[in-house]
Amino acid sequence: AMLVIGWPTRQQQQRKKPARFARNYIVAENQYPTFTGAQHRQALEGRAARRRETVRLLLHGLWLAVCLGVLAGLLLIGRLGSPYLGWDYADPETAVLGVALHAGEWLFVRLAPVLLLGGAAGAWATRRRR
Repeated sequence: AMLVIGWPTRQQQQRKKPARFARNYIVAENQYPTFTGAQHRQALEGRAARRRETVRLLLHGLWLAVCLGVLAGLLLIGRLGSPYLGWDYADPETAVLGVALHAGEWLFVRLAPVLLLGGAAGAWATRRRR
């Protein structure tokens, strides 16, 4: 049993409801229906198909975000240049920060083509097929 006290908020009323099994698999009157193995598989396959589509959409968005992030990073590095090259490295704290920035930039520029190609391949692999 569940006790619910209060009224739903406007956001709760307007939210998209989660996907459920079809009504005939859940609601029964006066007796429980007996389903065959094929009917059980049909109910589960419908739910699995919706789940696969949701995962595909999430992965597709992730791969596109990786591509956009890499491109944005490359544009940022190209636009800003390497400001640490003009710093005075006599101060140890500045030297450590400059070396860390240079190492990060060096690593990003070396990994960017791999990330961009991998992101494009992932986005292509998760595209909607007709």
